[in-house]
Amino acid sequence: MLPPRKNAGANGGFRLPNGNTIVTGGYGAEVYEFDTGAHIIWTLTQADLPAGFKLHYLGTAQRLANGDTVLSNFLGEPSVFEVTPDKRVVWQYQNDKIGPVSACMLLGEN
Repeated sequence: MLPPRKNAGANGGFRLPNGNTIVTGGYGAEVYEFDTGAHIIWTLTQADLPAGFKLHYLGTAQRLANGDTVLSNFLGEPSVFEVTPDKRVVWQYQNDKIGPVSACMLLGEN
C-alpha cells in the first residue's frame, strides 16, 4: 500500500516480467516498485534526483532489460529520463517545442 500523501494518487501500474509492479504516483511525483507480496522494494522521489529536476506528474514507467527505468514527467523538467536502480540519471530529454510528454515507451526493448 502506498504511504498516505496529500493529493498523491496513482497514475499507472506496470507489471514487470518478474511479477513485481511499478506504480507511478501522478501528482505525488514518486515511483514505487512492489514485489509480489505488495512490499515496497524500490522508490524514486524528488530528493533522489539532481538539482534542476522538477518532478510534476509522473506518467509512464518502463523497466529496461538492463534494469534501468525510463519515466515520463508530464509538465516537469526533464520530460523523459532514465535512472539506474541506484537512482543515477543516465540521460534526460527536454524539448519545449514538442510540449508536455504524458507517456513514453522505448521501442526495441524485449
